[in-house]
Amino acid sequence: MKKQRRAQPEFTMGEQVSPAIYEYKKRVGAWGMIVRLTAELSIVDDSPAEGERVQDKDVWIRFTATFPATEREWITYDLSLVATQLTIAELDARSTLVTVHDLEIPLLTDYQEEASALAMIGWLRENAGIRGIDIPVDFDKDNNRYVCDWGGTDSIRGE
Repeated sequence: MKKQRRAQPEFTMGEQVSPAIYEYKKRVGAWGMIVRLTAELSIVDDSPAEGERVQDKDVWIRFTATFPATEREWITYDLSLVATQLTIAELDARSTLVTVHDLEIPLLTDYQEEASALAMIGWLRENAGIRGIDIPVDFDKDNNRYVCDWGGTDSIRGE
């Protein structure tokens, strides 16, 4: 049976995707990673005054709450992996702004900073209609840690 793809939302200049919550879950064994990311997407006429450009694309990210630097780096990193999908989807717009409002980490979870990046990809798939990218996640029992395959790099720093 062939999977049906959800049609991409029709964005126009100045419109936005209202704040929405995406929950990323990965469970192997008794414990797992769970992260809830609240974000919104806006198409804006000019480069946003408050925000950080993602690579050299017309895609920007802004954080409205205080986030630890590592979470900010991971969320921005994963957004950079799909930035071209956002700019291709919206050729008429000058800039695409992703605003991250909240990152909730429920109790009783094996949290790793990488989960925030995985949540960003999931949020964009669900709310911006992009295809995203697949990032395999496995559990390394010897190190008691989840391991993400970032396509040849082990971290946001390319190590």
